[in-house]
Amino acid sequence: MKKFRKAFLLVLTLCMVLSLMPASVFAESNTPYKYSITPDSKDWAKHKSYELVQLTDIPENIVKNMDTAALVSAVMDYPFLGDIYAFDSDEIGIQVISERFSGLKELLGRRDAGDGLYEEYMTMKQEVTGLKDAKSVNFKTIMKDRIIGTLLSQPVIFEKLNKEQVNSIIETSNTISKKIDVTPIYANKKSLFAEAARAAYPTAYVYTPNFSAVQVLIRGEQLTSAQKAAADSYMASAYPGATRLRSATTKYNCHSYAWYSTFASNPYWMNSPAAYMSDGSYTKVGFTPTAAGQVMYYPVTGGHSAIVYTSSSNIWNVVLTSKWGEYGLYRHNYGTDPYGNGALNITCWRR
Repeated sequence: MKKFRKAFLLVLTLCMVLSLMPASVFAESNTPYKYSITPDSKDWAKHKSYELVQLTDIPENIVKNMDTAALVSAVMDYPFLGDIYAFDSDEIGIQVISERFSGLKELLGRRDAGDGLYEEYMTMKQEVTGLKDAKSVNFKTIMKDRIIGTLLSQPVIFEKLNKEQVNSIIETSNTISKKIDVTPIYANKKSLFAEAARAAYPTAYVYTPNFSAVQVLIRGEQLTSAQKAAADSYMASAYPGATRLRSATTKYNCHSYAWYSTFASNPYWMNSPAAYMSDGSYTKVGFTPTAAGQVMYYPVTGGHSAIVYTSSSNIWNVVLTSKWGEYGLYRHNYGTDPYGNGALNITCWRR
């Protein structure tokens, strides 16, 4: 009897404690998330990129407590979301950003993520169609259009959409593309999203100085003039410490620029420069560069290559020139780019 009484009192006490706890502990929050620092903050430019990545992440307990509408809004407002296109493919970009940003990781795991992104896209349609002309749109809207399309195209999201939603997205995409000069996110009604189901790119081969064959892609130009301008504006906002030398283009990427050709007419997109570092064409010089013109390789997901513009024994003083995925060509210090993220396992190479 005494044991029963103790158990009863314990349960009663627990119920009283739970009744006094705020409902927000159990209920999902629909409160919009406000980032403590954004590109508009006066202190933004004072931080290195990897520090800003840490400062703009959302605590996991907050992310888990957000309803999906609030979570979608928080993801769309994430200052580095556009970095998805700074890597060799959208899939790699999404993987990297979801590893750095708890909000995107959580969204991709939600069962109703497709519904949330769909509703966001429908809201965007109303905003865009209300514009007087294309000149009224800002770069954030153009970037948002493409990012939502890219996320909706991911199999984990796409498979959760119903036929009515897909048809509505096709119609909305065509409406928006005519209004603000962007590429529709759908190729046609019989295909998956263009972003996810691109036809295989033509391939070619280039050769290392020691004549090893390296396969490259011929992607051509896939960005409209409006998308290029938006891409340039996005990077100017997110990375104010970097200097843009050329505008965004999908024709070539960082590896092709650093290892194959620095010319703007370079037509090749190179997914892996491994042969240049393994066949004796280049010699490793260590952690920091010893002279301008050497190549710095970041062993991040997908990799990143940059040409040394100014060498230094202090890695943070090294100035580089590199192409940022589909974005433009930039001159920047190590740590002022989408790739360093505080990692110090880079290698430098010379001919």
